[in-house]
Amino acid sequence: MSWACINLDPGLPNHPKVIQLETAVGEAALAYVLRLWCWAAIDCPDGALTRFGNVNFLERRIMRWEGESGVLLSAMVDAEMIEVSNGAMRIRNWNSHNPHLVKYRERQKAAANARWKKHRAAKTEEDNGQSKF
Repeated sequence: MSWACINLDPGLPNHPKVIQLETAVGEAALAYVLRLWCWAAIDCPDGALTRFGNVNFLERRIMRWEGESGVLLSAMVDAEMIEVSNGAMRIRNWNSHNPHLVKYRERQKAAANARWKKHRAAKTEEDNGQSKF
């Protein structure tokens, strides 16, 4: 379970970008956006989608789009929800709306590293025949 949270504006369902996306892909537009953002909060906290650049993965697996491949991401680019620059794809303004996510991920990694370091130290003592008891 993750305790990462995303910031959502209460006006999001009626935001012009969401309305534009609804016009392009249907009434489930907001659900697609939320699925992408919730996934990004955990697996892509910097908002950079390029390393997951497989269109089918993002559309089918993450957003559960059942339409023609490439249509949803293209509509999100047109609605300025995703930006593409120099071959890199990212969620537009992600870091300015959710700057805490990168810090959260860094704290997670530091805590995991500390746990592993403690485990390895205990294992080394045990292997050397030493015991804390």
